[in-house]
Amino acid sequence: MRVLKLRYAASCSRCGAALESGTSAWWNAETRTATCTTCLTAGTDTTTPAAPTSAPDSEKTLKLRYAGRCTLCGTQLAAGSRAVWDQSTKTARCVECPPVAVVADVSAVSAGDTDLPSSTAAVAPLPPPPRPAESPALVRPDSGVAGASARREYERRKAKREAAIDARWGRFAGVVKFLTDDPQTTNAWAQGASGEARLAKALGARLNENAIALHDRKVPGTRGNIDHIVVAPTGVYIVDAKAYKGRIEKRDVGGWFSTDLRLYVGGRDRTKAVDAMAWQVEAVRKALGADSIPIYPSLCLTDAEWGFFSSPFTLKGVICTWARKLADTLNAPGSYSDEQVVAIAQRLAEKLPPSEPSGS
Repeated sequence: MRVLKLRYAASCSRCGAALESGTSAWWNAETRTATCTTCLTAGTDTTTPAAPTSAPDSEKTLKLRYAGRCTLCGTQLAAGSRAVWDQSTKTARCVECPPVAVVADVSAVSAGDTDLPSSTAAVAPLPPPPRPAESPALVRPDSGVAGASARREYERRKAKREAAIDARWGRFAGVVKFLTDDPQTTNAWAQGASGEARLAKALGARLNENAIALHDRKVPGTRGNIDHIVVAPTGVYIVDAKAYKGRIEKRDVGGWFSTDLRLYVGGRDRTKAVDAMAWQVEAVRKALGADSIPIYPSLCLTDAEWGFFSSPFTLKGVICTWARKLADTLNAPGSYSDEQVVAIAQRLAEKLPPSEPSGS
């Protein structure tokens, strides 16, 4: 054993005291452990110190529900494989990787020292990286405010109508406003804003931590917006919230020898809402800049009536569903890791900024 300057922080193998990087400590090349100079003073027995303690109480070996990556060696961990999960840091590592990593500064030892081979630095495991929550690469993007643009449009139309009443009726304007209502075209914007906000709240209460929701995103170069985008382990979901009222129907209005499936809500043909998802898919695809990431357009009917035995269905490639079932779909396990989900969400947030930042 030799006294060295530690390259990385470690813990004393005997008393458990924290050893800062750069401090002098006894290094055992055989067990690759460090011991503070207080425990092994000059002239005392320098035989092999006690072995490091076992894994922390916060660690537990289990089967992973989702794919991940070892925080020590970087090996990809498949869903269902056994790994050591640290509850305190929310990270996983291979069962083969040791719980404690101690690396000595080999430059402090002479070339003839046989107690510390020159290859120690190359084979000793590196200390774990920072916790994901502290890493800038894993910072979640601004989610935005659901229904912000629809609410602003409602307020603009309402203010325009009231200004016109004021100009025409003068001192009687207050009476006219009291006796008349806003037109349905104006109230529809308020209903839409309310539906988007309620859907965002419902998803926020049901989504797992490995799914990221982005609300009310602007599409540069257009006057349109996308109600919700959710990045999940299975891909990217574009969610358009509609507050249509009435019973849901998937009707075939084709003839004897043709098929023409349409979406009816409350007896009215609402298939245009399904067709309108196409331009949103193109906008998201362009923002991603990659064709390999799956995109799932979804129409969430927040106020419609679903039968007792009803289930979500797909029409023209668009998922027609409701909030609870949509959350179940988003929470399904997939091939994208937490890091990949955050990276995809960051890119979409950069290319499709929020109509109103959540912190404003």
